[in-house]
Amino acid sequence: MNKDLIYIGIVSSYSEKQKFLVLKDIPPFFPNINNEVEIYFGFSTNFLQKIKTIKIENRNTNIHIFIPNDITIKYEQLLRMGVYVERKVVEKYKSDYYGPEDLLDCSVYDQNDNLLGKVVDVHILPSQFVIYVDSNAYVVPLPFTQQVVLEFNLKDKIIKMEVPENYLDIAELKG
Repeated sequence: MNKDLIYIGIVSSYSEKQKFLVLKDIPPFFPNINNEVEIYFGFSTNFLQKIKTIKIENRNTNIHIFIPNDITIKYEQLLRMGVYVERKVVEKYKSDYYGPEDLLDCSVYDQNDNLLGKVVDVHILPSQFVIYVDSNAYVVPLPFTQQVVLEFNLKDKIIKMEVPENYLDIAELKG
């Protein structure tokens, strides 16, 4: 698939009667999309299927995706599948949106401009991302929140954050 897709969650439950899917593991700040759009779902981005939706509603702890009445799907088969939407659709509703996949490979610097390492993984929590920064010596989880991020340049893939003095106490040392 050659589309620029954004991950929006995993199907955790559904209402076949009311025709909607419930997603968990959602990125914070995902916009509401109140128009008909196509979503992609599957266990891998290499094997995605597409369906139309009426709207996508972010309810802060989960996302509801509403399916048109004229579309028949086997809801139970969608459980635990990842759900994606095209980036250009999301950017119509929130131009500065970034997803967890956008943080990968960003260079992370502390408040004194010391390079901490590169983002190698992102965990999605209900209110924030936790980035995993890999250096030559360690891997450390750091919160990616407005309170600690001093600068964020998505285009140049640079993050500058205020890190506590003892942040390496939670680092996993290599070798």
